[in-house]
Amino acid sequence: MNSFNKKPLFLSYLALILVAIFSSQFDLVEDWKGTHWLMSYELEFIKRGFVGSAAPYLFSFPISLEQISTASYAVYFLLSIFLILYVAPAFKDDILLITLLLSSGFALQQLGYDIGRFDHIVLLLTLTSLKIIPLCKSNPAVITILLILLSALSMLVHEAAALIAIPLTFSALSITMIKNEKSYLPPSIYLASSICIFFVIIIVGSPTTPPEQWIAFLQSKANFTINLNSAAVTHNSLQDNIQISIERLISTKTANRMLLVFVFSSSYIYIIYRIFQKQLINENRSIVFLTLLPIIATIPLFFLGLDYYRWIALAMLNTLLILTFLRHMTEKKPINISRKALFILAIFTIYAGPLGISIALPDRLMLFRSVHSVF
Repeated sequence: MNSFNKKPLFLSYLALILVAIFSSQFDLVEDWKGTHWLMSYELEFIKRGFVGSAAPYLFSFPISLEQISTASYAVYFLLSIFLILYVAPAFKDDILLITLLLSSGFALQQLGYDIGRFDHIVLLLTLTSLKIIPLCKSNPAVITILLILLSALSMLVHEAAALIAIPLTFSALSITMIKNEKSYLPPSIYLASSICIFFVIIIVGSPTTPPEQWIAFLQSKANFTINLNSAAVTHNSLQDNIQISIERLISTKTANRMLLVFVFSSSYIYIIYRIFQKQLINENRSIVFLTLLPIIATIPLFFLGLDYYRWIALAMLNTLLILTFLRHMTEKKPINISRKALFILAIFTIYAGPLGISIALPDRLMLFRSVHSVF
């Protein structure tokens, strides 16, 4: 790429960094998310306890929401920059398109809305995996071991990484092996190891500490009032989560919100479909399936947790990431989206806001409210 062609890419970087800044809302992390940062292995090994176990090296006690917010914002901005630098160059012939997509309600705006969640750390580890996977063709043993370690770390941060991150990484690793006509052993070992690690975390990480003692322990580490519902997440059984999720999923209220989210996601879905269609037109069925796998893997999340719009956003972001990975490996075919489609996408991107906000339309004006809060 010559210096003339680099200018639009740099302008895209600048625009996306501004979107990331204004998507952050400049608010403290809520007590729900802050409570998760207190969970640790001090009483026993427990799921989602990895980040809290690192707290002594990050925070002074008692831990405040201000300290958690600072760490969360640092992770968010690091993730945003890494995401921009990874995705945008793969669409150098469609800079305006990818700038709008990354600015959209399922990407930077949603990540900004969810500052404080462990998803951001999981996504950072996933992007790291995607960057090192191409090296597997020359050094499969070392890279596979590194990927397994990153997989374990992701699931120690949040067990949902088994559905959010592992299928995406497995697909990328498998596509690399297929494209380079290498052995299927590395992806097989990676998947088998990740499944074993997941079940160990779920089985061994189920708490035996009484809920009252657990809540008292978390509160002793914080200088804010912890969220009791957040603290109870570790003690909820799989059966409880499924029952609660299904009851909420089939409610009229959820159906109405899902319809609203679908309307505000329709332009994104169309554009991603066009990228999918363009990129996979000459690929074999195995690669098509592996590209779809990260989307399919998010479906069980709808029956395990109440954050339906978060799952939708993650499914769309994962689709964009696996398509980006494929474009880094193969010819970067221009998408050739019409000006009319780009205009509609721009309107949706500016107005729709993050998918996590689904109660009322005025609440969706996230970027506008962010700019207003600065001035």
